[in-house]
Amino acid sequence: MDSLCLTATVGTFEIAIPVSDVKAVRKGVDVVRVPRSPSHIVGTVDMCGQWMALVDLRRVFGLRSSHEETSEVVEQVAAQAAAHQAWLDGLLADGPGSEVSAAPSGCTLAPLLEELVRQRPRSRMLVERIVQDHDALHQAVASALALDSERARKALSKAHRRQLTRLRVVLDRLQFVLDLDQQQVAVAVRTDSSPVAVHVDMVQRVEPAEKTDDPKGDVVRLQSGAHAVLLDLSRQLPVWAAASP
Repeated sequence: MDSLCLTATVGTFEIAIPVSDVKAVRKGVDVVRVPRSPSHIVGTVDMCGQWMALVDLRRVFGLRSSHEETSEVVEQVAAQAAAHQAWLDGLLADGPGSEVSAAPSGCTLAPLLEELVRQRPRSRMLVERIVQDHDALHQAVASALALDSERARKALSKAHRRQLTRLRVVLDRLQFVLDLDQQQVAVAVRTDSSPVAVHVDMVQRVEPAEKTDDPKGDVVRLQSGAHAVLLDLSRQLPVWAAASP
């Protein structure tokens, strides 16, 4: 096979859907839950005036939901923001000659933000703003700790508190963007029977794909050099249904 495919991400997986099989792509679809559905069926969605089953590929691949994954990181980022607030409170409370740490204990904000960008590439610009504010905060506090004057030290600490307030505002904006990004992205795909919609994290691009040596034919090589899971719902859906409890 050497044909055009629509590529999309599902957690750490990249998938490829033959363009000839794609009927529509929509974001922010409303899902109608269906009782007693197989575990990989989220519900039904209206795609271009036609109701069809929505398959959650994260469940098919054994991954946690994108909401669970991202919410966990956002909670950890918020905890780091609180740790920085406590750190600055300590700077203001310490008297002359007190030993004050140059950084909050166990600061992991930078790697957490890197993980957030990996999960949600659309948040990159906003995360870069948070990283800049965070780095500026650490540098300013380090400068303050080098001063001998308690008055200058406290004045700088108050300025750093204002810096942290800006950091918190950006964090709130980040949460808002992530909430919007949690909306379902559905791709309607033709099958041998009725069309089915699949839920993906993010649609990427259209590019040529070719076969690999995978014996099942489920892996293709994209023009970019990356490998992707080929979506063939006519063949795969019965297998997924059989594996569902």
